[in-house]
Amino acid sequence: MSKFIKNSGYFLREIKTIFMLNKVSSMLSLVSLTMIFFILMLTVSGWWMSTRWMELIKDEAEISVYYVSGLNPYALDELRDTLGKIEGVNAMRLVDAEEAYNDMEKILGSDAKVLESFTENPFDPYFELSFDFENRLNVVSKLNGVKNVSFVRDNQDVLNQLENIIDFIEIIGIVVGISVTITTFIITSHIIREGIHSNREHIRTLRLLGAPSWFINFPFVVEGVLIAGFSAFIAGLSFNVFSGSLSNAFGGTVQFLPVLDVTSMTLMLWASMTLLAVALGVIASAFGLKLVSVKK
Repeated sequence: MSKFIKNSGYFLREIKTIFMLNKVSSMLSLVSLTMIFFILMLTVSGWWMSTRWMELIKDEAEISVYYVSGLNPYALDELRDTLGKIEGVNAMRLVDAEEAYNDMEKILGSDAKVLESFTENPFDPYFELSFDFENRLNVVSKLNGVKNVSFVRDNQDVLNQLENIIDFIEIIGIVVGISVTITTFIITSHIIREGIHSNREHIRTLRLLGAPSWFINFPFVVEGVLIAGFSAFIAGLSFNVFSGSLSNAFGGTVQFLPVLDVTSMTLMLWASMTLLAVALGVIASAFGLKLVSVKK
């Protein structure tokens, strides 16, 4: 360890020399890896947000049960009791026509003016049920068989589409992750090989002087780690700014989607990608050193 500390100044000078000898190639590699890691972060964040949205939507999922119009109070109470006894129904409340109208006004926002064209309230009262999501198919089946129930809206099609989107994003994430790993290996290994070729005379001299392999190889490994790690760090910084701007611009514009706090996700993704890049840099640099040998 003491030898390593003593030689730290030499290692720093060697790393700078290797970088400057391949300055253009190193900078292009840095930019390329930064863009690649940025795309990976976008993909992973998209998967995380869609999965989180799906979980929140499931937790807040409700079934709207519309009943035959003109029911007398006794028939309405009987229907309420029947719905409440269905297995899987957790809670229930009656939403009158006026409340349904007000809820739609909130959803439409600035477009709610279209409702003013109706001379009468176009919405019907209904029962709003919270339920066990995992048991939803059985609940919907039983609801459709209840007397005086005219229509059951469970939004199953929307949920199925969301699940399909999440599966698609997950596949894209896997493909992008594999692509990033392969590309990082190729670019970093190429940089190491170029560095060795550019310094082959210096490496021969060190070997003739009896320098051990780790002493010769260490600056090249550090260069690969710095390029990969710094690329991920810059990509994370860019992604942090991008996600913040996107959140401010579009936050809350889609009424039916819950607002997510992406701060912790962004920081965790930033740290994870930087650590991943460092690990890939070490492995890819070692691989690059294996591909090239400088004879004495």
